[in-house]
Amino acid sequence: MNRTDRAAPTAYGTGFVALDVVVDLKAGTEARFAGGTCGNVLTILAFLGWRAVPIARLSNDSAGVLVREDLERWGVDLAQIGLEPVAPTPVVIEELYRNRAGLASHRYVWTCPHCGAYLPQFRAVLARSLEDRFTLKAPQVFFFDRVSRGAIDLAQRLARDGAIVVFEPSGSSDPRLFKEALRTCHILKYSSQRVRAFADLLGASNAWLEIETLGEEGLRYRTTLPLCSGRGWHDAPAFEVDDVKDAAGSGDWCTAGILSKLASRGQEELAVTTSDSLLSALRYGQALSAWNCRFPAPRGGMYFATRAAMAKAVEKIVSGSDSARCTRPVGHRWRNDGAAAFCPKCATPKSRQHAQMPEVLAGVGQHETKS
Repeated sequence: MNRTDRAAPTAYGTGFVALDVVVDLKAGTEARFAGGTCGNVLTILAFLGWRAVPIARLSNDSAGVLVREDLERWGVDLAQIGLEPVAPTPVVIEELYRNRAGLASHRYVWTCPHCGAYLPQFRAVLARSLEDRFTLKAPQVFFFDRVSRGAIDLAQRLARDGAIVVFEPSGSSDPRLFKEALRTCHILKYSSQRVRAFADLLGASNAWLEIETLGEEGLRYRTTLPLCSGRGWHDAPAFEVDDVKDAAGSGDWCTAGILSKLASRGQEELAVTTSDSLLSALRYGQALSAWNCRFPAPRGGMYFATRAAMAKAVEKIVSGSDSARCTRPVGHRWRNDGAAAFCPKCATPKSRQHAQMPEVLAGVGQHETKS
């Protein structure tokens, strides 16, 4: 498990923190991880040596217990994860499969495989729950991926104290709040697959750095940072990946990698970033994404490699000297409808009480360190 370093930079985040149930349809395996965009970004930052503090209202239900156990494993600070009023822990099923071309692919399922009811969904932290919540020195980064009054109020408060505000939207359920989020953030990052839902709102953005990810084509970015040349869009092609196991979570790794290089001193560091430093950070984030694609699950690489091994592999990817490496298979027993244990409609009290972390999480990666 990662050790806490008092000198480590700090990231707060609120938004989608969930239990990921990852089902490999071909191999017949299932594993459960802490997930969601916010959950993944913060956990990856913890893996990279940061102090990470998710802000959520997860209850202590069976899914919430598994999320807490997994986050704690990576040294994530859990002090703010159960704010009142608590809500059922969101659950997402990711199904891994091979498409007609034989390539690895995935899809997300939001309903119980047993009864068909919707699994618990995201509930935003309430603004009143955040009043006077944080009296300590502001973090270097505040990340959010869902708009809410509470998230925006906290972002504005922390931005005034020097934190870099990072907004990574997936949709725009409230255009008014969405525009306010765009005016507040310093870094805006979104996927080309999702931008259509809010493209007409992007004109409200005051972001210093805007990033659009393009899947296999890489990403493009534009910036108003004073030491960076050019105000138009710039391209950063993707790294090629051999033996792709799962591309889910690639954007989360990219975000965490970029922040680890540009944001460790908050706005002070980002404001003096040069063109070369910016491109280097973006390429590092992309290399982390490419590395993790070789493992199943959005953060699968963390369970199969130490931080030192990851760093060496990513260095090879960036330098172009990388070679394909095999990964160990996930070998625990598969339950076809295991996710039903987290469905409030059909789960029995007994199944809620006795759901446990699967063997793959309990037995893999005991050797991880921050070295």
